[in-house]
Amino acid sequence: MAYGNAKEWLSMLESHVGVEVGYEFSKVYFIPTGAEISVRTVFGSGEGMGWRVYGLLGFRRMTRMNASSYSDHIPPVTAINFKNIFKPSNMGVSYSTAKWLAPASFLIDFAAQQYGMLSSPNMKDIHDANLSFFSPNPYFIGGFFFPQQLFQLAWLYRLYKLDPRKPAERNELDQIVDFVPYYSIGNLCIATWMIFWNTERLDISNIFVTINTLTQLYYLAAKIRPMNTNSTSSILTHVVSKTFAGIGVLDLLHNTSAAFFKGAAPSMAVKVLTGLGFGAASAMSDWIFGGCLVYDLVALAVGQSGSWRTLLGAYAVGSAAIVGAKNAARPPYNRGDDSSYKPTATEEIQDQV
Repeated sequence: MAYGNAKEWLSMLESHVGVEVGYEFSKVYFIPTGAEISVRTVFGSGEGMGWRVYGLLGFRRMTRMNASSYSDHIPPVTAINFKNIFKPSNMGVSYSTAKWLAPASFLIDFAAQQYGMLSSPNMKDIHDANLSFFSPNPYFIGGFFFPQQLFQLAWLYRLYKLDPRKPAERNELDQIVDFVPYYSIGNLCIATWMIFWNTERLDISNIFVTINTLTQLYYLAAKIRPMNTNSTSSILTHVVSKTFAGIGVLDLLHNTSAAFFKGAAPSMAVKVLTGLGFGAASAMSDWIFGGCLVYDLVALAVGQSGSWRTLLGAYAVGSAAIVGAKNAARPPYNRGDDSSYKPTATEEIQDQV
């Protein structure tokens, strides 16, 4: 039997979960029981408390029990991987960290965008001086930027509004917090990209736009939960993350071509790979990300000329057809709760009180 100081254990728990526990007791015991772990809390006040854990997502809820001591099994966490609960790679960021990290990164990126538009030369001046075969019409970037900011503000508002101590709101909040690390990395990368873009160091700016785009695409491919159309948090997280990734694709194509192929015309390989790449991506996309891909192609078509403009326009029509057919045949969104977490009767009573 091994035990640790209760205050140290609770401090570590609170730092990851972001919720103040506020109860005092003498020791917390971690007792290996075969393939599982039992947690026994021994309270100096004579009251017991159990910790309910679901998978490797971390401590979801603290339930107060009317007993002198309480022991609870925590499947499927094993004695070997129990320590991994406290690793950020499994838990993401805490609620408290998310509440300052996300808005801080938003404000940094917003300030960088203002610098890009108001400085001399501004971001459009740099764009005009470094045209290439993936240069979009610059006004499409501005047209995308404004409504996306509104969705981000609505998403950030819910991050602050929802209370993780309430089971009914915790799952809503978890969907937002899961995206916060990727969202923040993206904002910081784009803010840094703007600085190097406006100083015409497009080779360096390309590094940061690449990190951002790959980060957002990774989140969509490997981390995002299925959209629950009955959940505002789920809808907003999908809109924010997919528009972030969608404009990121355009940014990557634009910056790469401007940095390394200034004044160049598209080769046959570029034309073929553009069609194949957008076609394959459209076939794997829902309405939101697929719509962004179509928008990217339209922005590129309007920004180009001649036969290349015509071909990009055809790609946009084809991409729209693929996205529409794919999602009409197989609707991508769910109705209902996508979480396996269900509050206990004790939790529901506590929240009502």
